[in-house]
Amino acid sequence: MIQKEKLRDNIWTILFFLLLLVLTSVMVLLINTLRRKEPQKAIIVGGVFIGSIEDDGWNESHYSGLKAACDTYGIELRTVEYVNETKESCELAVEKIAGEGASVIFLTSDGFGDNVKEVIEAYPDIYFYTISPESEPKNATTYYGRMYQMRYLSGMIAGGMTQSNILGYVAAMDNQQVDRGINAYLLGARSVNPDARVRVRFTGAWYDTEKEKEQAQALIDEGADVLTHHSSTPETIRVAEANGVKSIGYNCVDPQFSDRFLASLVFHWDVLYKYILQDYLKGGAQIDVSYWRGASEDVVAVEDISPLVEVDIASDVRKVRKSFDNGFDVFLGEIKSSDGVVMCREDERISDEGLLFGMDWFVEGVEIETE
Repeated sequence: MIQKEKLRDNIWTILFFLLLLVLTSVMVLLINTLRRKEPQKAIIVGGVFIGSIEDDGWNESHYSGLKAACDTYGIELRTVEYVNETKESCELAVEKIAGEGASVIFLTSDGFGDNVKEVIEAYPDIYFYTISPESEPKNATTYYGRMYQMRYLSGMIAGGMTQSNILGYVAAMDNQQVDRGINAYLLGARSVNPDARVRVRFTGAWYDTEKEKEQAQALIDEGADVLTHHSSTPETIRVAEANGVKSIGYNCVDPQFSDRFLASLVFHWDVLYKYILQDYLKGGAQIDVSYWRGASEDVVAVEDISPLVEVDIASDVRKVRKSFDNGFDVFLGEIKSSDGVVMCREDERISDEGLLFGMDWFVEGVEIETE
C-alpha cells in the first residue's frame, strides 16, 4: 500500500519528465531538419591570368585545367585576363574577384611573387595559390609541375634528331623556373648526343609575339635546326614551320603543324587543380604544403610524338619516362656549370630547394645569345 501511495504521489512528476523528454526530442529533430534544409554558401574560385584564356598556350592550358577541376566539384569559377605582374594590376584583379565572393584565388604566373605580397596579405580570409615559389604570406602557398622532367625527355628527342648539333631555345625570362628547364633540356640532349649545344635567346616577356618571332628566326639563321620555347604562345613553332625546321612545343598542339613538330610538352593542370581543390574541400587550404607534382602523378607529359622521331629515340624516351616513377630525376650525378664549376657531385642530387631557389646558373653547353 505504501508503494502504491508513493507512486500516486509521484505520477505527475514522472509524467512531467516524460513530456519534457518528448518535447526535447521534437525540438532537436526540428533543429536538425532546419539545418539540413539551410542552403550552403557556394564556393567561388578565382583565376588571374596574364593573357588571354584563348591564347593556344600557357593561359589557355591553365584556364582549361582549372575549369575542368571546378566543374568536377561543382564550383563556380570567375576569371580576370590580361593582368600585368605588378602590384597595381594584380590588386585590381583580386579586388574584382574578391568582390564576387571568391574564397580561393589562383595567381597563374611566376611573376605574382614578392611584388604582390601586400595584395595577398590585404585579403586574409582568402586563400591564394601562386605559381611563384615565393609565398611568404600566411594565406598563400605554391603549386607547379615538374616540367623540367619533360624538358629532359624533349632534350633527348632534340639531341637525337639534330644534324647541326645546335638546338635553339626561345625563352621569356631569365629566372630560376626557366633556367631549370633550359638546363634539363641540355642534359637530356647530351645523354644521347654529347656534341649537342643549346643556344638561348630571351625575349624579356612572357607574351611578346613579335619578339618571339624575331628571336626564333635569329636562332634558325645561326644554324639551329630544332627549336623549342618557354613562353606563353606558340609563335616559335610557327616560325619553325615556316622555315621547314623541326620543333618541340610547350602547352600547344595544333593539328595544322607538320610532322616536323616532333612533340609537345604539356601540363595536365586539371590533375593538379583537382588535387588542390580536393584538399581544400576536405578542410581548407593546406598552406604548409607546396604542390610540386611531376611525371609520377601525371601532372606533366610529353605527348604527340611525331612519326619522324626515330623508333629507338622514342623507345628510350618512354623508358626514361617510366624511370621517374622509380626515383630517377634529372639533376643527378656530376653536373658542371657553364664556367666549369662543379654544381653537383657524382653521388649527389640537387635538392628541391636548390632547384626552386638556387638554379641561377647554366649547365656547361648552354650558350646565351645577347643582342
